[in-house]
Amino acid sequence: MGTSAVILTKKDKYSPEQLLADIIVTAFHSDVALYFYNNKTYTNEGTFQYTTLNINRKSSTGDKESSFIFHIHSISSPSTEFYYHEDLGLDTSE
Repeated sequence: MGTSAVILTKKDKYSPEQLLADIIVTAFHSDVALYFYNNKTYTNEGTFQYTTLNINRKSSTGDKESSFIFHIHSISSPSTEFYYHEDLGLDTSE
């Protein structure tokens, strides 16, 4: 069972490569395991759409593991559109 979340940022400041790099460095400095298989998804036209990575952490008792699945989308991916902007009072131009 999981919960979805969206990280909001300004479109002109977003870089999939920088986000991936930041996640890798953060996982390195944390007590977590990072699983990244360089499996990129492309559109039918051959444009990069997204890649996925997993961040896992075992509990202190060792019997449970928490997992965070992260999809990093391209700037042009249709999945980067956030459809709940009106509910939150967000400006779609940003």
